[in-house]
Amino acid sequence: MLIVPDRANFIGLFTIYFFYCGLFLLNRRIFAYTLFFISLFPLLYYPVSLHYSDLNSGVVAAFFETNVGESFAFLKNFSLEDFYFPIFYVICLYFTLRLAYAQPKPQDDTPKEVKNRKILTGILIFGGIVGSIALPIKYYFQHKNDPLDVQTLAPAWSLTYSNNNILRFYANLVDSTENYYADKKALEEAQNIKDPWVITSVKPKYQNYVLIIGESARRDYHHVFGFPLDDTPFLDKTNGYFNSAYISAAPATYHSLIKTLYQERIEKGHLNYAYNIITLAKAAGFETIWMSNQGAIGRFDTVASRLGAMSNQKYFTHKGGYNTENISDLKLLPYFKNALKQQNKDSKPRLFIFHLMGSHPDFCSRLDSDKEKIFNFKNKNLSCYVDTIHLTDHFIKQVVDLLKAQHQSYSLIYFSDHGLANSYSADAVADVDNLATVSLPNYASLTASQQKDSSMTHNGKFKQDYQVPFIKLSSDDTAHTMVHVPRSAHHFIQGFAEWLGISTPDLDQNYHFWSDIPDKNIEVFNLEKNVPYDTLLNDPYPGEKITTSTEKVMAKNK
Repeated sequence: MLIVPDRANFIGLFTIYFFYCGLFLLNRRIFAYTLFFISLFPLLYYPVSLHYSDLNSGVVAAFFETNVGESFAFLKNFSLEDFYFPIFYVICLYFTLRLAYAQPKPQDDTPKEVKNRKILTGILIFGGIVGSIALPIKYYFQHKNDPLDVQTLAPAWSLTYSNNNILRFYANLVDSTENYYADKKALEEAQNIKDPWVITSVKPKYQNYVLIIGESARRDYHHVFGFPLDDTPFLDKTNGYFNSAYISAAPATYHSLIKTLYQERIEKGHLNYAYNIITLAKAAGFETIWMSNQGAIGRFDTVASRLGAMSNQKYFTHKGGYNTENISDLKLLPYFKNALKQQNKDSKPRLFIFHLMGSHPDFCSRLDSDKEKIFNFKNKNLSCYVDTIHLTDHFIKQVVDLLKAQHQSYSLIYFSDHGLANSYSADAVADVDNLATVSLPNYASLTASQQKDSSMTHNGKFKQDYQVPFIKLSSDDTAHTMVHVPRSAHHFIQGFAEWLGISTPDLDQNYHFWSDIPDKNIEVFNLEKNVPYDTLLNDPYPGEKITTSTEKVMAKNK
């Protein structure tokens, strides 16, 4: 059905056609009512889908959590053109129903013709039903034994996998509503989680700690790590610790952050969410402040927003999912400025955490104005991506300036949750299991049209999906130190504890995150299973000479 935002494939169209034809032959009144009511919700949602996304729990949350004033502001986003197709669809629906009733009913059919029509009706309806549930059944048997963290996001059985986009829409509506209430309950319960950590000593070196979690930022797109365009002017000249070999745990936000910000402690078959960076900091006596420009509730948001709910203070720019509205990361700065000025009574060390939208696709929508569109790199999409890196550099500068204005000691860590892959490289490895047989295209070999349309996307088969910036800036730094120490994000919580000066027997006392000893045999989660990082393909940015990270750092330091 065209009014459903999520398009049906070829099989889905025939499935819907068979089902409707069967209903028409069975009973025209049932056909008419079914067609009308099935069209109702997709018709109402269609204009929304043009500006936001397919239906998900984040969108449902935005609907339930929005007040009257925000609703009027929301309606101002729509233009008359957004309603052209729904109006056209209503007109077509009206004439379809009129024609259905105008069609004369068979009067003088023989018993054989009546029997044949009943058989045909049964075949059509049965075919429509089977075609609608065949893919969910197939998916169930293929994925029922998937790892727990995969099934958390994509349960093995769901009608949202149906070829029938109408059924998929309504299944998604039901699932999204259920997920919204489940997520909301999880956030409410998170506020009551007790700190389970055993703390033996706390020796913080600084008064203010800041953790900035970036989004979708590849390390090789940063000038400070060797990118040819000057998109990190602040980081280039700032003293601090820069690691050019930090490896993300996974190529997507949910899986990356759950393996980075939580201790991977499985109890009774489930992750114990109580062991995380917020409960660790609070157990050690830190005041925690969470500031997020990503979603508060949504299929991919709750793993981070749960940490916000546990914090002493929290601020979310989005009431629903991350994709319900485009808001600049810079909007977080006024809240941070006010929070900095609020001195806690007990003079506790403070931990401020930012969760940015950063370089999340769609890149151009991350930029608040044309003034932020500075660079010209290959095409519009990639130029905007470079601009988002520059904007994050500017954001870090603003945070540091506000910290300096407090005249208190501080330390700041910035890393990105994961990287991205070139879209043309991702297309080349789609549905390919043996990566050794793949020959990746070069940007220069693409047609002019392909070059214009090329962008970056989530993937899991390239090293650059996991190569992210890792930076620490402190008030007492005296040099710009670039190191190349392979370090896995799986161990970040160890480094986090060391950074805050926390000792606990719940973490490995023999592991030292900030040492020069590299992590060996690093594995990453490719959204299906853990794989050796070294076995992944190389996916350089367009025009880059294929060199190792070590060679690039050595060249830059000459």
